[in-house]
Amino acid sequence: MKKKSLLGILAILMVIALALTGCGQKGEQNTGATGSEGQNETVENGDGVVESDNDDVTDVDSPVGDTPTQDADGNYVYVITLDGVQTEIRTCVNVWDYITDDTPYDRVELTRMAEDLGWERLPAGFGAAMYTRNDGTCASITGSRTDKSYDLATGERRLYQVEAHCIDENMDVIKFSATTISALSVSDAPYLIGESETYVSFEQIVMYAYLVDYYRYNNERLYLKGMMGP
Repeated sequence: MKKKSLLGILAILMVIALALTGCGQKGEQNTGATGSEGQNETVENGDGVVESDNDDVTDVDSPVGDTPTQDADGNYVYVITLDGVQTEIRTCVNVWDYITDDTPYDRVELTRMAEDLGWERLPAGFGAAMYTRNDGTCASITGSRTDKSYDLATGERRLYQVEAHCIDENMDVIKFSATTISALSVSDAPYLIGESETYVSFEQIVMYAYLVDYYRYNNERLYLKGMMGP
């Protein structure tokens, strides 16, 4: 697997920057998540591509695998490919803090990423977690594996989709609140989840980071091309 040169030094610098922005603290308003009031608003254009009104970013076209840039609000900026379209994603999470080198495939700690943002681990696995807001509403994230059509030659199976659902104060799922990240809309570069034999792509890792950031403060369903639930 490709080694990330200077990753240790860069990760320390990113952690310091993250701490300065106050990102990742439960109960604190995240100005970087899409939908946070007055900050970093993103919209969907006619082609379904997410565009940002914040121009304070340089070098956002860095290839996948490079250390992400940060915008003026301290959010990490990723340019990933979804449904064949380059899409800019901003989140308070530096996903490389949760990726470790391994053989034959690198590994990612999805659940630890969620827990660092105040989510509670769920026993379902594959990054499953729940976030409870101060108003009694909450959000949950779950994942499901594919059939054998996505098996790797070494035997690992792919996480087909990640779903996020908003839940009201009565623990009823809010209608049409689901967001689905489908394996059909992303690339095939594999990263194993924790110690499991289930893998996700880099795009799915970035979108998972986006979900656990966004749904701490929002009930509104995300509208991103190729990732919508029914």
